[in-house]
Amino acid sequence: KTLVGHVSRVYTLEFSNGSNSLLMSGCDDGMRLWDAEKGTIISEIKIGKDKTSHNDLIECGCWTHEGETFVTGSRDNDLKAGDIDLKSGKLNCLETIFGHKAAVLDVRFCSKNQFLASCGRDSVIKLWDAKTLSKAYRAKRADDSGIKCLLLGTMSGHRGDVTTLSFDLSGKFLFSGPTFSSNYTED
Repeated sequence: KTLVGHVSRVYTLEFSNGSNSLLMSGCDDGMRLWDAEKGTIISEIKIGKDKTSHNDLIECGCWTHEGETFVTGSRDNDLKAGDIDLKSGKLNCLETIFGHKAAVLDVRFCSKNQFLASCGRDSVIKLWDAKTLSKAYRAKRADDSGIKCLLLGTMSGHRGDVTTLSFDLSGKFLFSGPTFSSNYTED
């Protein structure tokens, strides 16, 4: 089946681990949430539409908390966390997560410890406490706008873009993949 809806290059595709048919895609023109079984768009967010949308293309995305929440990373240096009401198709931006100084190239969630990791063109990896993105915090967030994903730490040491991340199954280790310079010469 071909899913038709994007008009430019797609950079990320992620199925929700809470549903076999809910698919998130991101590209130059925004993000789409799909019912992959039916081949239809449930909802979409255009780039620069309003203050809750990204201002540049979406490079990456992941689902958190068994598919309750999605997080996208963009060339605008930010992460956006949101959820969707599947009945209405309404997308809700829970939070814009600031911290990177360049494009965000990957974002991953670890369900074991509820950590979110992000990386990008600023050569760093950021680790966030993502407990507050779960549905259990929705009422608290509505009552207290100060509830945010807290930055737990920044890991530096890469010499170029950090393009990919992966948590191991235990949640104890985070692996990263950098872009290497082609300045290497062999004698």
